[in-house]
Amino acid sequence: MTLILDTGNAILGSLQLLFNNFVLSLPNMVSGLLVILIGYIVGMAFGFLVQKLFEHGGVDEYMRKAGVAHSIGFLNVSHLAGGLMKWYVFALFLAHASSLMDLGIISELLFRLARWVPDMIVAIIILLVGLVIVDYIADRMLHAKRKGVRLISTAVRWLLLLFVGITVLKQVGVDVSLAEGTTLILVAGIALGTAVALGIGFGVALKDEAKSIFKNLKKVV
Repeated sequence: MTLILDTGNAILGSLQLLFNNFVLSLPNMVSGLLVILIGYIVGMAFGFLVQKLFEHGGVDEYMRKAGVAHSIGFLNVSHLAGGLMKWYVFALFLAHASSLMDLGIISELLFRLARWVPDMIVAIIILLVGLVIVDYIADRMLHAKRKGVRLISTAVRWLLLLFVGITVLKQVGVDVSLAEGTTLILVAGIALGTAVALGIGFGVALKDEAKSIFKNLKKVV
């Protein structure tokens, strides 16, 4: 009987302690939730403002006329810019709210999330800008209209896309050291192969001229 009473008292004591801690942390939790709510509203307001500024500036129309909208899948840049701004502002408020709530590991996770959101936003911007630049470079190369330029353009496109992908992954905190090393080896191999191919090509193309030069040298000697 005593064991049962002791066990019951221990359980009740734990529940009482848990309740007391909850009551003590309730004001901080309410303050943190209010900050999160205000941050979301403020973020929506800033996002709406940025979206309207982009729409008023005709960014999407300019990208269509410049012929680069296809590079990002005809994405609505105005909406994207507004969304990125909204979540950036919200992340700032979330970081402050996580410190207010003082919920131990939960607050730490919220703070890490708040710090990760800006990195994700930068990664998205790098990805979109990178796609536009890669497409532009590859398309310019195709306009050269030289033999084998399509193959070279495709190789350059995929190499640049690989670099962009590695940069994006690094920005969001992914360890890409192995991928970086592999990419450098790949680039070196392609560069060496291209140099050898060009050397052989020039050698074959200049074979007759080389014979003529050697004949002239023999005559002089």
